[in-house]
Amino acid sequence: MKNGMNFFKKGKWLFLILIALVILPNFLKDEPYILHVFIMTFVYLSLAQAWNLIGGYAGQISFANHAFFAIGAYTSTMLLIHLNLTPWIGLFAGVVIAMCIAYLLGSQLLHLKGHYFAVATIAFAEILKLIFLSWKGVGAAYGLSLPLKMPSFYYLMWTSKLPYYYLFLIVAITSTILIYTIDRSKGGMYFRSIKQDEDGAEHRGIDTSYYKLLAFMISAGICAMIGTFYAQYILYICPRSCIDIMMSTKCI
Repeated sequence: MKNGMNFFKKGKWLFLILIALVILPNFLKDEPYILHVFIMTFVYLSLAQAWNLIGGYAGQISFANHAFFAIGAYTSTMLLIHLNLTPWIGLFAGVVIAMCIAYLLGSQLLHLKGHYFAVATIAFAEILKLIFLSWKGVGAAYGLSLPLKMPSFYYLMWTSKLPYYYLFLIVAITSTILIYTIDRSKGGMYFRSIKQDEDGAEHRGIDTSYYKLLAFMISAGICAMIGTFYAQYILYICPRSCIDIMMSTKCI
């Protein structure tokens, strides 16, 4: 009974906070900087949820979030520039590519434990950054400016920060609900078991390699999705801003 009351109180406060966040922009229409601060807060909140899955639940300390974020941003941007494809298609492509790379990378690295895995993910991100800094096809060190399109939901471009505020609020809420749902599932229980005692979890019949890889791939997909939306908001991407390890450390 007491636990039920506590849950009700928490739910009530969360609902009130959500209502406040929905209403707040109506009072900030002439305050673009404050809206920008909120937007970036939602970006980092979403990235933190992605890291929470692989690091918080599965117990694998990864510093590759910003690399997958960049993969999403660059994929959607390149498809928009060269094929004039909507970012929604770019989002799907970026998520698929990021998850495939996470699968290939995780298959080789997730047998490493503790700080060895963390160092390996840092190395992967830095190698990717060096490749993008010298790859002229993606703008190299100069980066890429997104072509301006007619303001619309189709191109995820608007002249006001208000639509971006609601877009990133929805992304933050969606990523939070997704991680919460996973936490309450059987997979979430397996993730926590792996974090607490990986050898013990394996002895109890849990396929630890599979579930660590699954967490890594889902986390990568979420980061790529956020990268796509971020590129449409900033309208400019470059290796130094997208593939920045500080982005991963801020999430942690």
